[in-house]
Amino acid sequence: MATLESDDTINVRYVVLAAGSHQASRLLTHAGQPTGITYARRYEGFPEGTPTSLELVPPPPTNPQARPTAARVLPSPVFPSVATVAVTALTSDRHAPACELLDLAVESLRSRERNFSLRPITPVISGLINTSFEPEGCARDGILLVGDAAGLVNPFTGDGLGHAIRSGVLAGRAIAAHFAENDAAERAYTRELTRAFIGYFGTARHAARRYHLAWRMLADSSSSENPFFVKGRRAILLPEGIGGLGPQQRLGLQDDTSRLLVPFLLACNEIAVRTVRDDWPFITSLLVSGQSGTNHDLRPAILFAAATMVNGQPPDNEHALVATAIELAMLGALALLGPASQSSEQRGVDWPAATAIMAGDFLLAQAAAIIAHHRPALSGVFAEWLDELTSLRARACQPGQVVASGTALFGTMFEFPARVGAQLAGASDDVVGAIRSFGYHCGITFLHTEDLLALRNKRTRLDTTLQGLLELRLSALPALLDDSGLTATALSADSRATADALDLTGVAGAEARTAAEKALTDLPAGHARHVLEKFVAILAAPLSTPKCDD
Repeated sequence: MATLESDDTINVRYVVLAAGSHQASRLLTHAGQPTGITYARRYEGFPEGTPTSLELVPPPPTNPQARPTAARVLPSPVFPSVATVAVTALTSDRHAPACELLDLAVESLRSRERNFSLRPITPVISGLINTSFEPEGCARDGILLVGDAAGLVNPFTGDGLGHAIRSGVLAGRAIAAHFAENDAAERAYTRELTRAFIGYFGTARHAARRYHLAWRMLADSSSSENPFFVKGRRAILLPEGIGGLGPQQRLGLQDDTSRLLVPFLLACNEIAVRTVRDDWPFITSLLVSGQSGTNHDLRPAILFAAATMVNGQPPDNEHALVATAIELAMLGALALLGPASQSSEQRGVDWPAATAIMAGDFLLAQAAAIIAHHRPALSGVFAEWLDELTSLRARACQPGQVVASGTALFGTMFEFPARVGAQLAGASDDVVGAIRSFGYHCGITFLHTEDLLALRNKRTRLDTTLQGLLELRLSALPALLDDSGLTATALSADSRATADALDLTGVAGAEARTAAEKALTDLPAGHARHVLEKFVAILAAPLSTPKCDD
């Protein structure tokens, strides 16, 4: 607990509470009651070199009321064969069956590693955790709740240290900025908590209380390279939370241009969150990344907003509905990428496929509904765009396909927000054509840079690997190398083929970037051109990475 007090002339007092204090326990009703419990026990019999790991233990398929749990293995730094197994269950029952949950976790570990022969060597210890985070309940009467006291514990894993530090920093900033104004500081803290953690904690409560779909998806898709699942796992499970989603690449815009974009991008975030958070809260954390409200990362709304400024006017916030619908549709398309996976014989349900289909259909339906309700004149072109994406995707997934359908897919994805933005701005046909060409070649640049990053074993913007790109038919490499059956294994085993792939990808990416930059020469100087120049420069940054860094 930390207390900050002023002198009598200012008359303000703040108490920042973390879990573990008497005051925190007394005030937990501000943020909700404990909703989880953690049990821990030491076991002997782990193989030497066992790493720290997280095991997702889905509930038995025959018992829909069973508790999903997460088991963390923490090896002893002193005894090579000893490790602590800690399980977190989403329940507020103080009498939850500890041994049953730990036995289930241990059995899950044994099913993966047959050489585990684990024996408990200590009693079970337990502790309640509070996962019922609600920003509105974390600030009142001069009291700011942080960390566990605010319910900022990851309900899936029991982690909370990173969130405690982050919320403490936000509380300190709010106090420093409004030291003499209690209400203002509390409002500022609540606002920043909402921005930092929106959708993140609603995710787990939604999964635990309404159905186990999100949990089963996490467990069954643990090896999936589909970007939707990879990003979903990061959003839900990682200690750094949504701030760690994806490589953050700021555009570095001039201040006057940045100020024009901020209200528009914040409006897009607000609309997207409002659209999905009640039905699919875990998608919310895929829509809002990073800690900055300006959110100048690479995203379709940037292309759209820049295109609407082509006539010299700032982006109209009313157009944020269209930009949001496009981003939702693109995320929906991302969920549906790749061939269908095989159903699990044990569970009888392909949970990743079920999640992808339902989430993808939901996002596409919401996007179409926004357009139909708020911009019905765009319904026709929006439907044509979705139809084209579907056709390109189906063509890419045909066996033996080597044409650059993946290239066309991403080109079509990127050109649409640019084209529609320019059209809504009332730009001339020539300007619309130039911006459309720019967007299309940006999509091609994006695809080639993904291949390049994957070939270098670097983290891609889709959060997948070379194997994932090839298996999901999201790579241009089969067309560049004229090999429809290209695999990551075969490519990595052939140094000449890898060198050829790097050279061809670099050349193709550079050509796409040049074509995009050439399209911009037809635009007048101004904010729109400045944003688009920055956009393609950041997009193409991997192309200029020296080969010695590979």
